[in-house]
Amino acid sequence: MLTIIGYGAMAEAIIEGVLQNGIEVEVVGRDEKKLQNIAQKYGIATYPLQNFNIDNKEVLLAIKPYALEEVASQLQGKANILYSILAGTPISKLKSITANYYVRAMPNVAASHQASMTTLTGDEAVKEKALELFKNIGD
Repeated sequence: MLTIIGYGAMAEAIIEGVLQNGIEVEVVGRDEKKLQNIAQKYGIATYPLQNFNIDNKEVLLAIKPYALEEVASQLQGKANILYSILAGTPISKLKSITANYYVRAMPNVAASHQASMTTLTGDEAVKEKALELFKNIGD
């Protein structure tokens, strides 16, 4: 199960890619109407951000970088892996969200066609898991 926080264009590209490959997804966000649209479009569970518990989850942050602190303040628990597609946001800043492992990813616009070339950096211990996840949106 992948928990995606955010519902923008890149989040949707990732949702489509992982669903096509049989990975369960849930989406978390601030805007109830946008969450309802995502739930109807993809048939997946959605949850409000406030006090959402990320304990032991694989979480993908797909928000605007300026929203990181606000989002971090509303999450509960400790993620197993925190993946981030936040442009220009170093891992040191991502640590405002507690996790066992951190991975930064930079997919490109071709992700919407599952043809992204994605660069990854982060904890070596979860390298293979990260490669497997992002392979869903391109090689």
